[in-house]
Amino acid sequence: MALLMSYIFMYFKNEDFEATFEVEKEKVNNINNGILSVSFLIGVNIFILNTLEKGKIFYLQKETSLLLVFTLIILIMSTFKTTTYKYVNDLTKVRSQKELLLNYSLILNIFNIFNYAFYIYKSNKSK
Repeated sequence: MALLMSYIFMYFKNEDFEATFEVEKEKVNNINNGILSVSFLIGVNIFILNTLEKGKIFYLQKETSLLLVFTLIILIMSTFKTTTYKYVNDLTKVRSQKELLLNYSLILNIFNIFNYAFYIYKSNKSK
């Protein structure tokens, strides 16, 4: 938890909060493309869950399932759209929230991949 909180602190310390509407809209479009990429990773996570189920390592399967659920919730939260921007600061605030949620979903996907790597290591070691 401390690692995630330090990430938030570093993230909001970033001097990335002054831009024009065009620059911010471009960043939001890039984030939306990133959300599509992470959506593809959900399919990879389902493959990982199926493999863990066949391997009968239940604690890894439960942990990976929980991380996948959190990833999906965060991914859905990052897709909420707001189109009423009066000022650039409003758009920047929405963009930074979406970017933070996208980064968290990527971090959770990395944990799932580490779980899978641990499973591969453990199954190869037992042979």
